[in-house]
Amino acid sequence: MEQDNQGFNYPVIDYKKCIHCNLCKSVCPVIKENISSKPLFTYGAYAKDEKIRSTSSSGGIFSLLAKKIVDSGGICVGATTNGHNIEHIAIENVDGIEKLKRSKYAQSDIKDIYIKIKKFLEKGRKVLFTGTPCQVAGLKSFLHNNYSNLICIDIVCHGVPSPLIYSNYLKSLEKDNKCKITNINFRSKENGWSSFDFVINSDSKTIVSENVYENIYMKAFLQNLILRPSCYECSFKNFKSQSDITLGDFWGVEILHKEEKKFLDNKGVSLVAINTKKGNDLFIEISNEIYFKKTNIEEAIKYNSAMTSSVSKSDNYEEFWKNINFDNIKESLDKYTK
Repeated sequence: MEQDNQGFNYPVIDYKKCIHCNLCKSVCPVIKENISSKPLFTYGAYAKDEKIRSTSSSGGIFSLLAKKIVDSGGICVGATTNGHNIEHIAIENVDGIEKLKRSKYAQSDIKDIYIKIKKFLEKGRKVLFTGTPCQVAGLKSFLHNNYSNLICIDIVCHGVPSPLIYSNYLKSLEKDNKCKITNINFRSKENGWSSFDFVINSDSKTIVSENVYENIYMKAFLQNLILRPSCYECSFKNFKSQSDITLGDFWGVEILHKEEKKFLDNKGVSLVAINTKKGNDLFIEISNEIYFKKTNIEEAIKYNSAMTSSVSKSDNYEEFWKNINFDNIKESLDKYTK
């Protein structure tokens, strides 16, 4: 894997070692035809436990699903922040769930996690994998086997920002504040779920605490300035990843379920699409721990277009990447965001 000038990794073939087996082509999820499926059931839902809900990006459903897997002796795999990077890791205890919960807005590094997952599965361990739709599709293609002990959750994905932009932004904050970042919360709900805050802390102080629409990094993300090029023509929209469950924020819940007062407290509601029987069986296991109500997926998509449609590039995309100054990344982001 080699990093390009935007900070994204791409596979590069060493033709001196290549034996022309074409395995890379046979497992590539983009080359393969991805068939769209329709969810079996769709719900608006949130955890009854207020602590879980308040410390989650939306309704806290992932934490409950992960706990069920761990409690049964299984493994949970998901993205965590690690210094200036975001990467996928495997956890085996309830305490580890804290590392995997909440949204992270930069592309995560998969590293060798697919290989580790395969080893767990072959040992008979139950595995819950969570990631973007393309990461789920990639795992399924890599495994070449429909393991009964694997459950996959994908997220409703807007697109993944450049890891190089992300890491340089954090480094610039550390330099300006003469400190080391110890905690990042992309989705603080201290001032509400519908208009969340981006909060970064060091041991001694809060470095950043800004509304999502005011922070320059989050604006660049939401304005589609720093996403991976493939995100602008995603091959895995419209439930093409083969996941068992799809999770996202239930934007528009106040319109579609305005009669449900429990959904209107601005504390976070998850949109949960159950795509397979396996996913439904796991969802049923947490049903006593959540408040949930069936919803119409076609209506929900109207307010959650990222489920079915790719975003368009920012009008400033080409100029931004042509003139970017990584040594002064905040100035570049500020200049090209609205």
